[in-house]
Amino acid sequence: MQTTPVLFLLSLPAIVWGRCNIPAYFHGDWYSRESGTDIKTLINADKWDSNEDETQLECVDIFIHSNPGLQQDGDNVTMLMVKTGGTNLNTCYMCVDVLWRTPNILQYRQEDCITARSGSQISLNDSCKSMNPWYGLPSIDVTFTMFKQSLEKINCVTTFEGVYQFSYEVDTGGGGICNHPDSQIKACQEPGSQYVDNDVFVMTYRKCLDVSTSKNEQIRYQCMGSWFAVRSGIGYTYAAVADTVEQDTREKFKCMMTLKNQKDANNQIRWVMSRFPDCTSLSGVYRGPLKLVLTRIPISNDYNTPRCSFDKDIVGNWFIKRNRITIDDKMHFPPALNQMDFYLSCQQTNGTRYLLSQTVLGKCDVNYVCMDIEPRNERFLQLKVGVPFRVDLRELEDPGLLFRANCETLADTSDILLDKYPISI
Repeated sequence: MQTTPVLFLLSLPAIVWGRCNIPAYFHGDWYSRESGTDIKTLINADKWDSNEDETQLECVDIFIHSNPGLQQDGDNVTMLMVKTGGTNLNTCYMCVDVLWRTPNILQYRQEDCITARSGSQISLNDSCKSMNPWYGLPSIDVTFTMFKQSLEKINCVTTFEGVYQFSYEVDTGGGGICNHPDSQIKACQEPGSQYVDNDVFVMTYRKCLDVSTSKNEQIRYQCMGSWFAVRSGIGYTYAAVADTVEQDTREKFKCMMTLKNQKDANNQIRWVMSRFPDCTSLSGVYRGPLKLVLTRIPISNDYNTPRCSFDKDIVGNWFIKRNRITIDDKMHFPPALNQMDFYLSCQQTNGTRYLLSQTVLGKCDVNYVCMDIEPRNERFLQLKVGVPFRVDLRELEDPGLLFRANCETLADTSDILLDKYPISI
């Protein structure tokens, strides 16, 4: 019996062919630590090239997600990417979501491989979870963080600004909390400065004798930028930093997390810091490999070190209503009066006239102000305060000349009357 040949038509899923360019703000050499493995990735317009299994991906299609209300230099994207090599049936397609955080930080999620043999329609809209409104872009919990190895300079003001004392606690070793007065962060940037002071800060650890996990170490960190992200329904501010001298990449990069507008009675700020380059290890301001509690402190430098003394007749405690003003080696105006904690130190004096350097608690800036301080009687002290001004280093070389130029004639003064006794309102 003669059989009639039957032609079976294999219906293959439609595959999107073509290429797209990977955005320029993703280009560069990146490092990430993924499931305990060090991954290095090179991204350019054509390829996403990783040392993991020598994976090389090319962009097939791309969708740029909108960021309403956010002003930033990069976008969050979803890309359909193809793994180079293979035949039409076993070619591997992957959906890659990339969250742009800063010029130095990306976070991404890579979905499982899709092939034509799976029978699925392969396209950006059909294959990628984040294109479905029910899923959306991934949360930080399910992403890997990529740290740019060739860092771009970023001003530290978005991470730290000012001077802080901090306590610290390491979550391993059971050592406890080390709260040493000389454990400090100094992040002092000069407005408009072109120097490195704008993009680094210094973190000094001091050892507590009763805390085994404490240490004596000073680390200079370069700021990699900060960003806002929601985790478990709570919005946190994240930051990334790089140790400027560390050669081991796993030890070089750190992720940090804080909560803005913390309602702390002592005006302290809690941060947590990762042990390795991994932001998912931070799950709250009380949960992280290194827990920090920061307190703003007055800056200490040559500019606000007293060079003269206040007259003994004005030294002591004075009041504006119920607010205490202290005059000893420095003059201290508490924050209740003006929302800022002012310290003034004597730099030059002549009679009742004083040239004072002025600093704000936790801030780096130093201003100068001229003040005429004269007792009215045993109870009241009259202050005539000039307009604060800035000086450069050359002017500070001759305080006498600075005094004569600014303090011999006081104009546009504000009058403040201090009382020996508090007055209830």
